[in-house]
Amino acid sequence: MLLEDIRSIELEITTKCNARCPQCVRNYYGSTTWDNLPIMDMPLEDFKQSMPKEIWTTLKHIRFCGTYGDPLMHRELIDFIKHIKEQNADIAITINTNGGIRSVSWWQELAEILGSNDLVFFGIDGLKDTNHLHRIDVDFDKVINNLTAFNRAGGRSIWSYIVFEHNEHQVEEARELSQHLGCLDFKVKSTSRFVDKTHTPIEQAPVMDMEHNIIRWIKPAKGKYRNTGYDDVNNVIKKYGTWEKYLEQADIDCISKKDGYTYIAANGEVFPCGFLSDRMYGFESENHRDHQIMISMMNLLGGRHKINLFKTPLKEIIEDGWFPSIEQSWTTNQIHRCANQCGTQSNLIQQANKDLKEVWNG
Repeated sequence: MLLEDIRSIELEITTKCNARCPQCVRNYYGSTTWDNLPIMDMPLEDFKQSMPKEIWTTLKHIRFCGTYGDPLMHRELIDFIKHIKEQNADIAITINTNGGIRSVSWWQELAEILGSNDLVFFGIDGLKDTNHLHRIDVDFDKVINNLTAFNRAGGRSIWSYIVFEHNEHQVEEARELSQHLGCLDFKVKSTSRFVDKTHTPIEQAPVMDMEHNIIRWIKPAKGKYRNTGYDDVNNVIKKYGTWEKYLEQADIDCISKKDGYTYIAANGEVFPCGFLSDRMYGFESENHRDHQIMISMMNLLGGRHKINLFKTPLKEIIEDGWFPSIEQSWTTNQIHRCANQCGTQSNLIQQANKDLKEVWNG
Protein backbone atom coordinates (compact mmCIF):
# COMPACT_ATOMS: atom_id res chain seq x y z
CA MET A 1 0.00 0.00 0.00
CA LEU A 2 1.16 3.53 -0.79
CA LEU A 3 0.41 6.71 1.13
CA GLU A 4 -1.63 7.93 -1.81
CA ASP A 5 -3.81 4.81 -1.58
CA ILE A 6 -5.13 5.83 1.84
CA ARG A 7 -8.67 7.09 1.33
CA SER A 8 -10.07 6.61 4.83
CA ILE A 9 -8.56 7.04 8.29
CA GLU A 10 -10.05 5.91 11.58
CA LEU A 11 -8.76 8.37 14.15
CA GLU A 12 -8.92 7.46 17.83
CA ILE A 13 -8.20 10.73 19.59
CA THR A 14 -8.79 9.47 23.14
CA THR A 15 -8.81 6.30 25.19
CA LYS A 16 -11.29 7.80 27.66
CA CYS A 17 -14.90 6.67 27.80
CA ASN A 18 -17.95 7.45 29.92
CA ALA A 19 -19.44 3.98 29.40
CA ARG A 20 -18.63 0.44 30.54
CA CYS A 21 -19.94 -1.74 27.74
CA PRO A 22 -19.44 -5.35 28.91
CA GLN A 23 -17.94 -6.63 25.64
CA CYS A 24 -15.51 -3.75 25.19
CA VAL A 25 -11.80 -4.55 25.28
CA ARG A 26 -11.09 -1.58 27.59
CA ASN A 27 -12.70 -3.16 30.66
CA TYR A 28 -13.35 -6.49 32.35
CA TYR A 29 -16.90 -7.47 31.36
CA GLY A 30 -18.31 -4.04 32.16
CA SER A 31 -16.43 -3.58 35.43
CA THR A 32 -13.04 -1.92 36.00
CA THR A 33 -10.88 -0.46 33.25
CA TRP A 34 -7.63 -2.33 32.69
CA ASP A 35 -4.82 -0.84 34.78
CA ASN A 36 -2.34 -1.05 31.91
CA LEU A 37 -4.51 0.86 29.42
CA PRO A 38 -2.95 4.32 28.89
CA ILE A 39 -5.67 6.87 29.63
CA MET A 40 -4.83 9.73 27.31
CA ASP A 41 -5.91 12.25 24.70
CA MET A 42 -4.14 12.68 21.38
CA PRO A 43 -2.42 16.10 21.37
CA LEU A 44 -3.96 18.20 18.62
CA GLU A 45 -0.68 19.97 17.89
CA ASP A 46 1.11 16.64 17.40
CA PHE A 47 -1.57 15.61 14.93
CA LYS A 48 -1.29 18.89 13.02
CA GLN A 49 2.48 18.67 12.75
CA SER A 50 2.67 14.97 11.91
CA MET A 51 0.09 14.53 9.16
CA PRO A 52 1.82 14.86 5.77
CA LYS A 53 0.47 17.68 3.66
CA GLU A 54 0.05 15.52 0.57
CA ILE A 55 -2.46 13.23 2.26
CA TRP A 56 -5.05 16.00 2.46
CA THR A 57 -5.40 16.00 -1.33
CA THR A 58 -6.26 12.30 -1.63
CA LEU A 59 -8.01 11.54 1.68
CA LYS A 60 -11.78 11.16 1.36
CA HIS A 61 -12.94 10.24 4.85
CA ILE A 62 -11.96 10.52 8.51
CA ARG A 63 -13.85 8.49 11.06
CA PHE A 64 -13.61 9.54 14.71
CA CYS A 65 -14.13 6.28 16.52
CA GLY A 66 -11.61 3.86 17.90
CA THR A 67 -10.97 0.78 19.95
CA TYR A 68 -10.82 2.06 23.52
CA GLY A 69 -12.47 5.48 23.77
CA ASP A 70 -15.38 7.67 22.78
CA PRO A 71 -14.20 10.66 20.71
CA LEU A 72 -16.49 13.07 22.54
CA MET A 73 -14.39 12.57 25.68
CA HIS A 74 -11.67 14.64 23.99
CA ARG A 75 -12.30 18.30 24.77
CA GLU A 76 -10.75 19.41 21.49
CA LEU A 77 -12.81 17.24 19.14
CA ILE A 78 -14.36 20.28 17.49
CA ASP A 79 -10.89 21.79 17.02
CA PHE A 80 -9.73 18.57 15.34
CA ILE A 81 -12.66 18.83 12.93
CA LYS A 82 -12.02 22.51 12.21
CA HIS A 83 -8.38 21.75 11.40
CA ILE A 84 -9.35 18.94 9.03
CA LYS A 85 -11.88 21.18 7.29
CA GLU A 86 -9.18 23.82 6.85
CA GLN A 87 -6.98 21.28 5.05
CA ASN A 88 -9.75 19.97 2.78
CA ALA A 89 -13.38 20.95 3.27
CA ASP A 90 -14.55 18.05 1.11
CA ILE A 91 -13.27 15.32 3.45
CA ALA A 92 -16.25 13.49 4.91
CA ILE A 93 -16.31 13.29 8.71
CA THR A 94 -18.09 10.57 10.65
CA ILE A 95 -18.21 10.37 14.43
CA ASN A 96 -19.19 7.30 16.45
CA THR A 97 -20.38 7.98 20.00
CA ASN A 98 -22.74 6.71 22.66
CA GLY A 99 -24.19 10.22 22.70
CA GLY A 100 -24.28 10.59 26.48
CA ILE A 101 -21.55 13.22 26.65
CA ARG A 102 -21.46 17.03 26.40
CA SER A 103 -24.17 19.68 26.67
CA VAL A 104 -27.00 20.51 24.33
CA SER A 105 -25.20 23.74 23.33
CA TRP A 106 -22.06 21.76 22.47
CA TRP A 107 -24.09 19.51 20.18
CA GLN A 108 -25.63 22.54 18.51
CA GLU A 109 -22.14 23.92 17.85
CA LEU A 110 -21.04 20.59 16.40
CA ALA A 111 -24.00 20.60 14.00
CA GLU A 112 -23.02 24.06 12.81
CA ILE A 113 -19.45 23.13 11.86
CA LEU A 114 -20.25 19.81 10.17
CA GLY A 115 -21.15 19.77 6.50
CA SER A 116 -23.56 18.00 4.19
CA ASN A 117 -21.23 14.99 3.81
CA ASP A 118 -20.70 14.52 7.55
CA LEU A 119 -22.48 12.12 9.89
CA VAL A 120 -22.70 11.31 13.57
CA PHE A 121 -23.52 7.72 14.54
CA PHE A 122 -25.32 7.55 17.87
CA GLY A 123 -24.79 4.10 19.41
CA ILE A 124 -28.14 3.57 21.16
CA ASP A 125 -28.81 -0.09 21.86
CA GLY A 126 -32.43 -0.08 22.91
CA LEU A 127 -34.88 2.24 24.63
CA LYS A 128 -34.97 3.75 28.12
CA ASP A 129 -35.45 0.36 29.80
CA THR A 130 -32.77 -1.52 27.82
CA ASN A 131 -30.05 0.79 26.46
CA HIS A 132 -28.19 0.82 29.79
CA LEU A 133 -27.98 -2.99 29.83
CA HIS A 134 -25.20 -2.69 27.26
CA ARG A 135 -24.27 1.00 27.38
CA ILE A 136 -23.62 0.88 31.12
CA ASP A 137 -23.51 4.33 32.82
CA VAL A 138 -25.02 6.08 29.78
CA ASP A 139 -28.10 8.19 30.60
CA PHE A 140 -30.73 7.47 27.93
CA ASP A 141 -32.60 10.74 28.47
CA LYS A 142 -29.40 12.74 28.05
CA VAL A 143 -28.63 10.87 24.82
CA ILE A 144 -32.06 11.66 23.40
CA ASN A 145 -31.76 15.33 24.40
CA ASN A 146 -28.35 15.56 22.70
CA LEU A 147 -29.57 13.76 19.61
CA THR A 148 -32.62 16.01 19.37
CA ALA A 149 -30.55 19.18 19.75
CA PHE A 150 -28.06 18.03 17.13
CA ASN A 151 -30.76 17.18 14.60
CA ARG A 152 -32.71 20.40 15.16
CA ALA A 153 -29.51 22.41 14.64
CA GLY A 154 -29.09 20.84 11.20
CA GLY A 155 -26.86 17.89 12.05
CA ARG A 156 -27.05 14.63 10.12
CA SER A 157 -27.36 11.65 12.45
CA ILE A 158 -27.74 7.91 12.22
CA TRP A 159 -29.10 5.81 15.07
CA SER A 160 -26.83 2.75 15.25
CA TYR A 161 -28.43 -0.13 17.16
CA ILE A 162 -26.57 -3.26 18.32
CA VAL A 163 -29.14 -6.01 18.59
CA PHE A 164 -29.16 -8.42 21.54
CA GLU A 165 -31.78 -10.81 22.80
CA HIS A 166 -32.86 -8.28 25.42
CA ASN A 167 -33.56 -5.49 22.90
CA GLU A 168 -34.47 -7.20 19.63
CA HIS A 169 -38.19 -6.79 20.39
CA GLN A 170 -37.68 -2.99 20.38
CA VAL A 171 -35.97 -2.55 17.03
CA GLU A 172 -39.01 -1.28 15.15
CA GLU A 173 -40.11 0.98 17.99
CA ALA A 174 -36.60 2.47 18.11
CA ARG A 175 -36.63 2.88 14.34
CA GLU A 176 -39.88 4.84 14.55
CA LEU A 177 -38.46 7.00 17.34
CA SER A 178 -35.37 7.75 15.26
CA GLN A 179 -37.60 9.01 12.45
CA HIS A 180 -39.63 11.11 14.86
CA LEU A 181 -36.43 12.69 16.21
CA GLY A 182 -35.20 13.58 12.73
CA CYS A 183 -32.42 11.04 12.25
CA LEU A 184 -31.23 10.59 8.70
CA ASP A 185 -31.33 6.80 9.03
CA PHE A 186 -31.51 3.85 11.41
CA LYS A 187 -28.97 1.04 11.14
CA VAL A 188 -28.77 -2.27 12.96
CA LYS A 189 -25.64 -4.19 13.88
CA SER A 190 -25.68 -7.91 14.61
CA THR A 191 -22.88 -8.27 17.12
CA SER A 192 -19.98 -10.62 16.37
CA ARG A 193 -18.59 -10.81 19.90
CA PHE A 194 -20.32 -13.91 21.22
CA VAL A 195 -17.38 -16.28 20.80
CA ASP A 196 -15.05 -17.79 23.40
CA LYS A 197 -11.24 -18.00 23.47
CA THR A 198 -11.31 -20.79 20.90
CA HIS A 199 -13.67 -18.73 18.74
CA THR A 200 -16.51 -21.18 19.31
CA PRO A 201 -19.88 -19.35 19.34
CA ILE A 202 -21.36 -18.99 22.83
CA GLU A 203 -24.93 -18.36 23.99
CA GLN A 204 -24.24 -15.72 26.63
CA ALA A 205 -21.58 -13.44 28.10
CA PRO A 206 -21.27 -12.11 31.65
CA VAL A 207 -21.83 -8.59 32.92
CA MET A 208 -19.90 -7.75 36.09
CA ASP A 209 -20.07 -5.08 38.77
CA MET A 210 -17.05 -3.10 39.95
CA GLU A 211 -16.03 -5.92 42.29
CA HIS A 212 -15.99 -8.39 39.37
CA ASN A 213 -19.13 -10.19 40.48
CA ILE A 214 -21.41 -11.48 37.72
CA ILE A 215 -24.69 -9.58 38.03
CA ARG A 216 -26.40 -10.71 34.82
CA TRP A 217 -25.81 -12.15 31.37
CA ILE A 218 -26.28 -10.73 27.91
CA LYS A 219 -27.20 -12.89 24.95
CA PRO A 220 -27.05 -12.49 21.16
CA ALA A 221 -30.17 -11.90 19.12
CA LYS A 222 -32.08 -15.07 18.34
CA GLY A 223 -34.43 -13.89 15.61
CA LYS A 224 -34.04 -12.10 12.29
CA TYR A 225 -31.14 -10.01 13.61
CA ARG A 226 -28.96 -12.95 14.56
CA ASN A 227 -25.53 -12.73 12.92
CA THR A 228 -25.47 -15.55 10.35
CA GLY A 229 -21.67 -15.39 10.43
CA TYR A 230 -21.78 -17.63 13.49
CA ASP A 231 -22.85 -20.42 11.13
CA ASP A 232 -19.71 -19.81 9.07
CA VAL A 233 -17.62 -20.13 12.22
CA ASN A 234 -19.24 -23.44 13.14
CA ASN A 235 -18.76 -24.74 9.61
CA VAL A 236 -15.08 -23.77 9.62
CA ILE A 237 -14.51 -25.53 12.94
CA LYS A 238 -16.20 -28.67 11.58
CA LYS A 239 -14.02 -28.54 8.46
CA TYR A 240 -10.65 -27.87 10.11
CA GLY A 241 -11.18 -29.46 13.52
CA THR A 242 -10.40 -26.28 15.47
CA TRP A 243 -10.48 -22.57 14.77
CA GLU A 244 -6.74 -22.44 15.49
CA LYS A 245 -6.02 -24.85 12.63
CA TYR A 246 -8.12 -22.72 10.29
CA LEU A 247 -6.21 -19.57 11.27
CA GLU A 248 -2.93 -21.26 10.43
CA GLN A 249 -3.94 -21.79 6.80
CA ALA A 250 -6.71 -19.29 6.04
CA ASP A 251 -6.47 -17.15 2.93
CA ILE A 252 -6.41 -13.51 4.01
CA ASP A 253 -8.23 -10.86 2.00
CA CYS A 254 -7.43 -7.68 3.93
CA ILE A 255 -10.45 -5.39 4.09
CA SER A 256 -8.30 -2.39 5.02
CA LYS A 257 -6.05 -2.82 2.00
CA LYS A 258 -9.04 -3.18 -0.34
CA ASP A 259 -10.75 -0.12 1.11
CA GLY A 260 -7.64 2.08 1.39
CA TYR A 261 -8.20 2.38 5.14
CA THR A 262 -5.86 2.84 8.09
CA TYR A 263 -6.12 3.42 11.82
CA ILE A 264 -4.28 5.89 14.07
CA ALA A 265 -4.35 5.31 17.83
CA ALA A 266 -4.47 8.04 20.47
CA ASN A 267 -0.76 7.58 21.23
CA GLY A 268 0.09 8.04 17.54
CA GLU A 269 0.65 4.38 16.67
CA VAL A 270 -0.54 3.42 13.20
CA PHE A 271 -2.13 0.10 12.25
CA PRO A 272 -3.86 -1.17 9.13
CA CYS A 273 -7.00 -1.50 11.28
CA GLY A 274 -8.34 -1.18 14.80
CA PHE A 275 -8.51 -4.96 15.11
CA LEU A 276 -4.73 -5.03 15.33
CA SER A 277 -4.59 -2.07 17.69
CA ASP A 278 -6.84 -3.87 20.15
CA ARG A 279 -4.13 -6.51 20.60
CA MET A 280 -2.00 -3.89 22.37
CA TYR A 281 -3.87 -3.47 25.65
CA GLY A 282 -6.72 -4.98 27.59
CA PHE A 283 -8.50 -8.18 28.39
CA GLU A 284 -6.66 -11.24 27.04
CA SER A 285 -4.69 -9.01 24.65
CA GLU A 286 -1.26 -8.57 26.16
CA ASN A 287 -1.00 -12.29 26.90
CA HIS A 288 -2.11 -13.17 23.39
CA ARG A 289 0.40 -14.58 20.92
CA ASP A 290 -0.45 -11.83 18.42
CA HIS A 291 0.61 -9.17 20.91
CA GLN A 292 4.00 -10.78 21.36
CA ILE A 293 4.44 -11.36 17.63
CA MET A 294 3.62 -7.76 16.74
CA ILE A 295 5.94 -6.43 19.46
CA SER A 296 8.71 -8.62 18.00
CA MET A 297 7.97 -7.28 14.52
CA MET A 298 8.15 -3.70 15.83
CA ASN A 299 11.47 -4.45 17.53
CA LEU A 300 12.89 -5.77 14.26
CA LEU A 301 12.01 -2.41 12.72
CA GLY A 302 13.85 -0.60 15.54
CA GLY A 303 11.16 -0.27 18.21
CA ARG A 304 7.58 0.90 18.70
CA HIS A 305 8.53 4.44 17.72
CA LYS A 306 8.84 3.09 14.16
CA ILE A 307 5.07 2.69 13.95
CA ASN A 308 4.28 6.00 15.65
CA LEU A 309 3.05 8.91 13.54
CA PHE A 310 4.50 11.42 15.97
CA LYS A 311 8.01 9.93 15.70
CA THR A 312 8.17 8.39 12.22
CA PRO A 313 6.77 9.80 8.96
CA LEU A 314 3.44 8.26 7.97
CA LYS A 315 4.76 7.52 4.48
CA GLU A 316 7.60 5.46 5.95
CA ILE A 317 5.24 3.56 8.27
CA ILE A 318 2.92 2.64 5.41
CA GLU A 319 5.36 2.09 2.56
CA ASP A 320 8.74 1.09 3.99
CA GLY A 321 8.42 -0.62 7.34
CA TRP A 322 5.45 -1.54 9.43
CA PHE A 323 2.69 -2.12 6.87
CA PRO A 324 4.88 -4.15 4.46
CA SER A 325 5.97 -6.38 7.34
CA ILE A 326 2.35 -7.02 8.29
CA GLU A 327 1.45 -7.83 4.70
CA GLN A 328 4.42 -10.18 4.47
CA SER A 329 3.16 -12.00 7.57
CA TRP A 330 0.03 -13.04 5.66
CA THR A 331 2.09 -15.56 3.67
CA THR A 332 2.53 -17.63 6.84
CA ASN A 333 -0.50 -16.39 8.82
CA GLN A 334 1.88 -15.21 11.51
CA ILE A 335 -0.66 -12.78 12.99
CA HIS A 336 -3.78 -14.78 13.74
CA ARG A 337 -5.82 -11.61 14.20
CA CYS A 338 -5.53 -10.93 10.47
CA ALA A 339 -6.78 -14.41 9.60
CA ASN A 340 -9.49 -14.15 12.24
CA GLN A 341 -10.92 -10.89 10.91
CA CYS A 342 -10.23 -11.19 7.18
CA GLY A 343 -10.00 -14.92 6.52
CA THR A 344 -12.02 -15.70 3.42
CA GLN A 345 -14.02 -18.55 4.96
CA SER A 346 -15.45 -16.58 7.86
CA ASN A 347 -17.95 -13.79 7.43
CA LEU A 348 -18.71 -12.96 11.05
CA ILE A 349 -17.23 -9.44 11.11
CA GLN A 350 -18.56 -8.55 7.67
CA GLN A 351 -22.07 -9.62 8.64
CA ALA A 352 -21.91 -7.57 11.82
CA ASN A 353 -21.14 -4.38 9.89
CA LYS A 354 -22.96 -4.97 6.61
CA ASP A 355 -25.66 -2.40 7.36
CA LEU A 356 -23.07 0.23 8.29
CA LYS A 357 -20.18 -0.30 5.90
CA GLU A 358 -21.75 1.45 2.93
CA VAL A 359 -22.34 4.53 5.05
CA TRP A 360 -18.84 4.58 6.52
CA ASN A 361 -17.30 4.34 3.06
CA GLY A 362 -19.57 7.04 1.67
